Amino acid sequence: MLFSSSVFLFQFLPLVLFLFYIIKTYRLRLGLLLLSSLVFYAYWNYKYLGLLFLSILIDYYVGIWIDESKVQSKRKRLLILSLVSNLGILFVFKYFNFFIDSVNSLSNYLGVGVGSSLTLSLVLPVGISFYTFQSMSYTIDVYRRKTNAHRDFLAFFTYVSFFPQLIAGPIIRYSDLLPQLESNTNISRFEWKFINQGIYFFVVGLAKKILIADRVGVAIDPLIADLTNVSSLEAWIAMFGYAVQLYFDFSGYSDMAVGLGKFFHLDFPQNFASPYKSKNITEFWRRWHLSLSSWLRDYLYISLGGNRKGPSRTYFNLLTTMLLGGLWHGAGWNFVIWGAMHGGALAFERKLKGLSFSIAVPDFIRTGICFFYVCLAWVFFRAESFDKAIMWFERMFAFDSHTTLNILGRHESRMIVAMIVGLGIAFKAKNTFEKFDSYSKLRFVGMAVLFVFSLMYLRAESVFLYFQF
Repeated sequence: MLFSSSVFLFQFLPLVLFLFYIIKTYRLRLGLLLLSSLVFYAYWNYKYLGLLFLSILIDYYVGIWIDESKVQSKRKRLLILSLVSNLGILFVFKYFNFFIDSVNSLSNYLGVGVGSSLTLSLVLPVGISFYTFQSMSYTIDVYRRKTNAHRDFLAFFTYVSFFPQLIAGPIIRYSDLLPQLESNTNISRFEWKFINQGIYFFVVGLAKKILIADRVGVAIDPLIADLTNVSSLEAWIAMFGYAVQLYFDFSGYSDMAVGLGKFFHLDFPQNFASPYKSKNITEFWRRWHLSLSSWLRDYLYISLGGNRKGPSRTYFNLLTTMLLGGLWHGAGWNFVIWGAMHGGALAFERKLKGLSFSIAVPDFIRTGICFFYVCLAWVFFRAESFDKAIMWFERMFAFDSHTTLNILGRHESRMIVAMIVGLGIAFKAKNTFEKFDSYSKLRFVGMAVLFVFSLMYLRAESVFLYFQF
């Protein structure tokens, strides 16, 4: 069930909101949020509800046991149980086949013949990368004594499985959401302020997805699927087009999730802060997918030692963190290369920061260089495999004589308009959180017009890009 689908917009969401506001009891409202979240998830594949429940159940009890234990060695063993359980589930469903394929390739290369034909025919559970990280962050925080264990299972279950952020984030910390869920005064009150904010974020996010991301995607997706027959110019357009598509698709989803949270009187953290305005990769990761970048920083980079053990170890930690961040997105060497490009850039910038000299470069040039580098890395991120990424680069740098835009002949010219508008917004406009100030009739009319336009271009098969992770 997509946020942008007619089933969600005109059946599921109105029904849940109606029931939410007619129910006056806090516990019943909380139960409604949990039930609606389970229905939402079951709409994708009800068979994996048990897996979601198992992950939540393990971390719920492990958190309590860690909190109650006074023996450090026991606390550490319990934390390892949580990590192994969550990462083990993630490995089986997401990485097992990749691991076997990599072992086979290595054994064939070395000529040792120890390969295996074992593979698992498993469908990747929707949202598994997000809810496992969210649940793990809770047990790690309990272990670090940053929070006490939560003993209200209904609230904890709702915290992990809450449908606005279940499928593709944001990855919300325990301390950011669960206290809101367990607050009777917070979840039970009704304020128009939240409704107005919810409409704003949801409609803007929907427009980002439908009017920009989908318009660009419908043109570039066929090109990327058939790289052998695209011109050099089309390959470049596909690269920059994907940068626009991904940003407006994912930030659009995140804005819609924030809006849905507002409908239920819950504040979600900002996930994007105009990342393409960044002047370097370090700044980019302070603006892009903030819930993931902060998770990697707090639970992986710092755990590895951060920047506390000298420059060489810092560079190693940065590279390792981003390599694993790449693998978090997908089981493929193309994602490893994408992570390596970002990790290497972060380490390089850290090295430059420690030098005694600097070169004055205008901000717009620094921003352009950063954006271009990010786009080059997106090629590995978007390509179906490492080989396809190399083919994409080969087409880009072929510089063939065929420079006409066949893309306009095959697809709507609106793609070019959407791409130009998208780049203009990404580089010049304020982001969604910066724009919202207060309610006005003019803003309400604008949201209504934007909503109608979005519905006019709604496509039933348009899946959010980050759902695959």
